[in-house]
Amino acid sequence: MAVTADQGEIEGRGAIVEYFRQLSTVFPDNGYESVQKHESGNVAIDEGYFTGTHSGPLPMPSGETVPPTGKQVRVRACDLATVEGGVITADRLYFDQLEFFGQLGLLPDVS
Repeated sequence: MAVTADQGEIEGRGAIVEYFRQLSTVFPDNGYESVQKHESGNVAIDEGYFTGTHSGPLPMPSGETVPPTGKQVRVRACDLATVEGGVITADRLYFDQLEFFGQLGLLPDVS
């Protein structure tokens, strides 16, 4: 199981693989800059920055799609993984959605 800020709860290996495949289509040059890592028992936490260039259609929860903007993002993120028997059994991915949409130029101008 994975829980993401943008898609909510995702169940099953195939659905999780599809989520990351789609992310790689939207941001083909994506990367992750780790800032801090912590482990305690069977839980690992990684705080850092998701980076990439918006080069593919971005599906929205509403079903709409945002065409590529060509803009680069560097967004604060945190990943919390639970491991059982050497296998990730739960993964929670958090990122700053306001910062993400702002960097893509998708927020309304409020000035």
